[in-house]
Amino acid sequence: MITTMGDTFIETLASAVEEAKKGHRVAVSRTVPLAGISPLHFFAAAGDAFSGERTFWMPPESDTVLAGAGNEWIIDTDEASNSRFMDIEKEWKRFKFIRDADSPSPVLMGGFSFDPLKNSSADWTSYKNGRFTLPKYLCRWERGKKPEVTICKVLNGEESFIEAEADFLGRIRYIESLVKKSGVASGNPAPFEMMEHHTDDWLHSIIEATAAIKEGQLDKVVLAREISMKSDEPIDVRSALDTLIKEQQTSFRFVIENGSSSFIGATPERLIKIQDRFMQSACLAGTIKRGSSKKEDRALENSLLNDQKNLEEHAYVVKMIREALQEHSSELMIPENPGIYKTKNVQHLFTPIEGSLSEDSSLLHIVRQLHPTPALGGLPQQKALEMIRDLEPMERGWYAAPVGWMDAEGNGEFAVAIRSALVKDHSAVLYAGCGIVKDSIPEMEYEETKIKLRPMLSALGGLKYDRS
Repeated sequence: MITTMGDTFIETLASAVEEAKKGHRVAVSRTVPLAGISPLHFFAAAGDAFSGERTFWMPPESDTVLAGAGNEWIIDTDEASNSRFMDIEKEWKRFKFIRDADSPSPVLMGGFSFDPLKNSSADWTSYKNGRFTLPKYLCRWERGKKPEVTICKVLNGEESFIEAEADFLGRIRYIESLVKKSGVASGNPAPFEMMEHHTDDWLHSIIEATAAIKEGQLDKVVLAREISMKSDEPIDVRSALDTLIKEQQTSFRFVIENGSSSFIGATPERLIKIQDRFMQSACLAGTIKRGSSKKEDRALENSLLNDQKNLEEHAYVVKMIREALQEHSSELMIPENPGIYKTKNVQHLFTPIEGSLSEDSSLLHIVRQLHPTPALGGLPQQKALEMIRDLEPMERGWYAAPVGWMDAEGNGEFAVAIRSALVKDHSAVLYAGCGIVKDSIPEMEYEETKIKLRPMLSALGGLKYDRS
């Protein structure tokens, strides 16, 4: 049992209460072990009390898995410029963090919209142009360690120590109750009706884009489309997440709930990771399907490695990310030629980039500068964004935008939210896009989006769909 506070934490809590009374924004946290429950089970079990207030993050290497429950604090912004990134960082830095000596840093989880100038869709209203939550409970699993939960409380300066202590005891008892509910079962997906939207318009937009590229107006643009799914039953996000964890092991699996909506996905593309001032990014552009046998898979891999259209598309991404990161690191490590990154459904050209972070840089500084990369927007960046606004027959919301987490010590990780869907009650909207260059063929790009839609179609229970 863990229903006692412990002398050390009593002193920590008393100190935090006094700091809050001085007018500081104080977050006090304690970490407790959580035997017999995984982050996925924690996510499911917390749904009874915190449905609509949960987050989940599992990277491809699965070395640090995070599951949050309860919105202890929300930092958001409707700012329609790049200052939105620094607005979030500024508010995060206003906190004074007081915690047990053995507790890890509190974590903020969330993301941003793709384009703040085109984000008025009712589906995405509550997500805003940037929204992050400080979880009331954060279940963390790290490789080689047992799961644990960090309980975080923001003090308002008016609570007495006795009130704060009673609240913390109640939160610890809640964690104990979750262990008993850890065996939450997944449901079976209900039948779906699936529909495409504006497909002919999207195909025509590729013709317009390739014409503009041939005229020299830009080098590349990424154009995305959407399909929708409707069910007679509420969509089981927990079951979909379980499927993504099992089927998409080389991707970042994530869920960001916001009231009745859930943004869920399995993206293969890291934007940036920083750990102890060491940063890692990835260039992922150029796509081909997986083979039905090892021989066919290798043949497709070799075809991709020698395909000039895809190599050109990939080179644009490498060039932009290299130039952006050079401002944040004195020395970058970049392979001369791309390799291959394989997911269950597709394989991509892949170039990793690593380096030490300069002292005057931060995680969100880099996110601001990288987004959108040519893999998600195009090149030149602003010209591509203008074309996306003009040609794309939808609003992306948070699709293809940065999602992830950051702690109070400057560490964190963001991926770009492709292979994703926005789920609400009985319906879901799924997104996929393609990089368009001068030699792009609309019908081939359409087939590529069908491959990219498969991860979320599989997770949500949709096996096939018709154009309409």
